[in-house]
Amino acid sequence: MTETVFSQQYGCNVDLYFGGEREKTFNHEYGPVKRTHFIITLVREGEASLFMDGRTLSFGAGDLIVMFPDTEYHYRAHGTWSIKWVGVGSADLDIFLKGLGITPQSPIVKCADTARAEEILNMIYGTTKSPSPSQVMRLKSLLCELISIIAESCEKETELKAARSADILSYIAAHYTEEVKVADVAKKYHVDRSHLERSFKKDTGLSIREAITNFRIKKAQTLLRETSFSISETAKASGFKDRLYFSKFFHKKFGMTPTEYRRQSQAGRDRLQNFDG
Repeated sequence: MTETVFSQQYGCNVDLYFGGEREKTFNHEYGPVKRTHFIITLVREGEASLFMDGRTLSFGAGDLIVMFPDTEYHYRAHGTWSIKWVGVGSADLDIFLKGLGITPQSPIVKCADTARAEEILNMIYGTTKSPSPSQVMRLKSLLCELISIIAESCEKETELKAARSADILSYIAAHYTEEVKVADVAKKYHVDRSHLERSFKKDTGLSIREAITNFRIKKAQTLLRETSFSISETAKASGFKDRLYFSKFFHKKFGMTPTEYRRQSQAGRDRLQNFDG
């Protein structure tokens, strides 16, 4: 006999409270309001702004928004708005969601399978208001599948962020000698600047500005070791603003001036050549 044990580390218990939908409502506004349960909403059509903690987050068609209990939410749609939602009761769903990176302050995720999520919601609505025991379990299984889509969506989003960070590093490698602005990078990859900086820092351990500076300083070291460029030419070729700024930054990072670094590098090569000779 073969028996496989599955880990229960990521499990959560959920109960369906209610379902609802809103079709082609114009400029719909929700809140500010707190609920005592979770609400999982699929945006089928339109765009909206979510206002919380002094921030404004944008979301729209194809997004899932997970509203946590005892947290105030307020959003306003821009134009025509169509959504479907379910109310969910759970004592430990928040732990599961936070493990995916979904928190009361970061409740939006791009749905990985919008068609299936909508199909699940339609099946939930199609169940009688007084379900039989078998239907109750069916509803719970549908709800669990919806939550599994949320998990899959987060996993895919994490993969995309990692790929995006790799793309950004490649972009920086190609443009570090130019005036690279974080705002321009965010615009190129169609993401909010603060969101981009947080995800890049999480993936690489560096801010975008630090990554740019790293490329520049490594290029400067190579030029100091391997060319006869002047310090001004080295600074310019490495993407630094000017000679003075470059020299001050270099000294702060390495404890020596660019000239001293070049001298020590040359002395090291001479010693190696003499040893080989």
